[in-house]
Amino acid sequence: MGHMEAATSILGVWMIVIAILQMAASIGEDSEAKVILIMNGLSILPLGLSFLLFERLFLVGLWSNGVLDFFLGVAKTVMSGVLSEEVMMNHILLGIAKALWGFGMYRYFRLLQRKAITKVTVDKVAFDEAWERLIQTEESRAEIHALATAVHDYASRTGAARQMVARRIPNLGLSRSASASRIVVEMIPRNLRYGILEEQGDVFPVESLDTLMTQASFVHSILLRKVLKLARDCRGMFPVKQELRQPKEHFAFLESTSMHRLMFASMKQESRAIEKALRSYRNDVSFLTDLARQSIVFEKVVDLRMCFDAIHQDPDLIVVRLKNRLDSQYDSWGSLGYRDLAINLKISCDETRRLGVDNHIAELQLIPVEMAQLKGEGSHRRYVEYRNTMAE
Repeated sequence: MGHMEAATSILGVWMIVIAILQMAASIGEDSEAKVILIMNGLSILPLGLSFLLFERLFLVGLWSNGVLDFFLGVAKTVMSGVLSEEVMMNHILLGIAKALWGFGMYRYFRLLQRKAITKVTVDKVAFDEAWERLIQTEESRAEIHALATAVHDYASRTGAARQMVARRIPNLGLSRSASASRIVVEMIPRNLRYGILEEQGDVFPVESLDTLMTQASFVHSILLRKVLKLARDCRGMFPVKQELRQPKEHFAFLESTSMHRLMFASMKQESRAIEKALRSYRNDVSFLTDLARQSIVFEKVVDLRMCFDAIHQDPDLIVVRLKNRLDSQYDSWGSLGYRDLAINLKISCDETRRLGVDNHIAELQLIPVEMAQLKGEGSHRRYVEYRNTMAE
């Protein structure tokens, strides 16, 4: 976890602890002191929770903290005859100031969100226009329909996409029906169970991002070799390093240019993996299924569908989830107009089994060239700005 995320979580825990201690301190106090201590705790609690749990709720927590501080000042004014009038007024004014500041920050944040949405709306229109051009011909519409049918049939046989690790059971020389082995394993911390004899079918979600990043580093090169073969067989293309005066993203077939000029996807950066786990998956890293990733670009939908069929027929590739944004029924607002066929898969071959990464899920995107060109013309950068503004 990055320094900022760690510091934020520690601050959130600390504020929650203070809130709990203040509410616990009210036990045994007289009624007026008890109410004030409880309200002190309650005013801190939403801010601590927003720090710890949800980045996007921080400003709401800040505003709530100010409102509760205001009511705390009122309560102290009404119930306490000890505090001077100046001190009581300071409590009320501090609560009002914090509430107004929190509300102002929240409204400013909403303004930034609207601006971000406006920027990506322009890109969505461009993507939608590219989609309309893509489906103009009868041949393309037929291929897209055939692809949607194939994906639907195949998707019915896939399950949830989650990074799992086989639970390891030590061989104690006991029968499988004996429970002693399982009892011993339950005494071993999960992060120390890797590498012991595997028991078929007994798996649990990966809990360590370090484990996932290590697995992805092994899978990445193996995935690239598979992707290169698929591209050769199905007329797939890759981005070419841009020349100085090149007007837009350029793509080339493997046989038409030298390998060193082609660009391939890199592994997802650890900082982005942490962001996604915190923002989208509530700190559960097992849902990160795109650390190792690649994409293939296609001039024709028929080639894209041929590639999907080739993946289906490859005994080394096990598809675990499909997201078909090329379906005519797909609501493009979900991806701001962008469309592709995203495939989460495992590579189960001798090499991955030997390395112990045959269970690792990677992502392969099959992209029409019309979408890939727009994605490379600054729209992805604007999407990242939008994603960060929306804390997604």
